Amino acid sequence: LGPLRDLVNIKDGNDFMLFIAFVLAALRPRGPFPVAVFNGEQGSAKTTTARIARALVDPHAVMLRAMPRTIDDMMIMASNNWCMGFDKISKLPDLTSDAICRLSTGGGFGTRELYSNFEEAVFDAQRPVILNGIEEFATRSDLLSRSICLSLPRIPETDRRTEKEVWAKFKEAHPSILGALLDAVSHGLRNLDGVSLDELPRLADFATWIVACESALPWSIGSFMKAYAGNQSGMDALV
Repeated sequence: LGPLRDLVNIKDGNDFMLFIAFVLAALRPRGPFPVAVFNGEQGSAKTTTARIARALVDPHAVMLRAMPRTIDDMMIMASNNWCMGFDKISKLPDLTSDAICRLSTGGGFGTRELYSNFEEAVFDAQRPVILNGIEEFATRSDLLSRSICLSLPRIPETDRRTEKEVWAKFKEAHPSILGALLDAVSHGLRNLDGVSLDELPRLADFATWIVACESALPWSIGSFMKAYAGNQSGMDALV
């Protein structure tokens, strides 16, 4: 996973651990999934980092999109994408925040069937979600409790790289990065039934899954839970 750390603008070791945890969660066929929230000022490579996160689990011609205007549009998007990435968010209306929470932990959405008065179309989706923006747009406690919030530092002008260079390096390193991630997934599948946590955090299934994968990851056993607890404590201070 060393080449991946060189490609994303995440300098803090705990934050990189949580970035990997989000990707490993998104490689599972079921959730609950944490919401990855990337904050940072202009020039912090939020968009590129978010695109790389999605490219590892759900490559798509359009990696990131604007936030849909309606919940119906969001559900249509969830029906046609595995990982959902939203770019340049300045604020989240309450209804949108609630919809993202339901996508994280699972929940149904109903709307009137097109061209009918009494038929209902029901969507039931659980998806990994990536959000990025300059402002601290994730402010509601229910969304924060489901999120991994990472603050990206501004990149000095002397250290900047072109997107062409970054994606060329990603293409070259992608097979080995994916192989390392799938090794961790394989470990997780073998170990999952034997994992028992002393204390269960919010998104307990997610935390249990990452602990099951931990023996195949480049950090010491127990480091993830400390990093995750620290991230959650930092978000509690925002509420």
